[in-house]
Amino acid sequence: MTMLFFWGLFLFFAGLEGGKKGLKFLAGKSIESRISRYTDNFFICILIGIVVTGILQSSSAVSVIIISLVEAKLIKLKPAIGVIMGANIGTTLTVQIISLPVLSFYPYLLLTGVFFMITGIVLDKKFLNAGFVIFSFGILFSGLKTMTTFFNTRNTSLLIKKILFFSGKNNYLGILTGGITTAIIQSSSIITGITVSIAHSGLITLPVAIAIALGSNIGTCITALLASINIGKTGRAVALGHLIFNLAGVLVMLPFLNYFIRLVLVTGNSLPRQIANAHTLF
Repeated sequence: MTMLFFWGLFLFFAGLEGGKKGLKFLAGKSIESRISRYTDNFFICILIGIVVTGILQSSSAVSVIIISLVEAKLIKLKPAIGVIMGANIGTTLTVQIISLPVLSFYPYLLLTGVFFMITGIVLDKKFLNAGFVIFSFGILFSGLKTMTTFFNTRNTSLLIKKILFFSGKNNYLGILTGGITTAIIQSSSIITGITVSIAHSGLITLPVAIAIALGSNIGTCITALLASINIGKTGRAVALGHLIFNLAGVLVMLPFLNYFIRLVLVTGNSLPRQIANAHTLF
């Protein structure tokens, strides 16, 4: 049964990576050149971070791109930090998508994707890219469905409950769990995907899910920190700024966490939706 989880995780990861590449092809010209072209206004930089991360579905990828642009002296430190701030918002789009009640519809996404890809081969390459994106999301949802099936088995659900009970004893343990696992896997999207799968199985509470999400926001900074090794002072400042921004956000949230949970409870009827909304609101 353990293989079922890893198979689901592989499908989720493959779908996520496929979606990133397909959306990047649809975006057309180089993402890097588009970022460097519109960085005069700080708020525009935040918007760029939201949009580009929505396309790439990875704040880590955007942070690495920004570090390379700063090192190449194509943008300065202040607009770079603005883009990274926006990236933290844009990455929540992935969570919103995977929280939708569409897990059982993945065969239709796969078929639609194949149809568009075949149409693209005959007519226009844009249809091919669009089909690849749809097909990738079908793979992603099938992975989530597989992981949900794994978490629904009796022995697994008991184990997950024990782990989450330990993490849920206090908020700090939940944040630590989210931070460490995200730092190891280097993808907050995958950690959130697993959390949503557990939520579909009814094995997690909202406070624990929010604590894990807060921790994953800190853990995701590891990619930028690794990318900043052996580069210039400004590039390291971008990576450090990413960490400080995310860490400060979590520290500011902690005293108001119970009020935040009450707010999130009224934003959706299902736990997966509430987790996604909590991520976006934070």
